[in-house]
Amino acid sequence: MIGTIPTSQRKRAFNTFDRIRLEGKIEGKIEHAQEVATYLLVQFPTWKDNMIANISGLNIKKVKALRKKLAEEKKMDNNEKQ
Repeated sequence: MIGTIPTSQRKRAFNTFDRIRLEGKIEGKIEHAQEVATYLLVQFPTWKDNMIANISGLNIKKVKALRKKLAEEKKMDNNEKQ
């Protein structure tokens, strides 16, 4: 999995992962996995869904749904600003 993370983002990604783990966010609970996946989607939008699913522990279908939800929210925010 390390090889799939772009070199320029590895340190940031692992620091993020370690911080989240230390805060007790990764405990196998869906809510926490969703929180981790949301954070990763926002911070690293170019990452593939399967990579985010592997790191967060969230089901890939839920990661895809979460990505879609975040995109819709962003689109709505952009429409409100216009």
